Amino acid sequence: MNKDVFTINWQGYEIQISYAASAYKAFERIYGYGMSHIELETLTPERAALPITETGYRSIHIAAPQLEEAGGVEAMIINALDEAAQKREWKEAELARRQLSLF
Repeated sequence: MNKDVFTINWQGYEIQISYAASAYKAFERIYGYGMSHIELETLTPERAALPITETGYRSIHIAAPQLEEAGGVEAMIINALDEAAQKREWKEAELARRQLSLF
């Protein structure tokens, strides 16, 4: 399976994204379009939580037409991060991580 691998910087987090356009040939033969597999992992800080993953790693399967509608891999990931970052839980967790500890 061929994968494209690239990194993005989102709000100071370096994130590696790997993308296989058609991860499952049988799916493509049956449905006529690919099922893409996207993996993302926080590189800096290593395995840091993101608004869409508490572990710093996420695996996503998405049909090619949906991915195209989302504007492609990078746009889909950035939009998902931006949207999830608006939640109160992420804002509070991010604030706590960025504050210096006195002890």
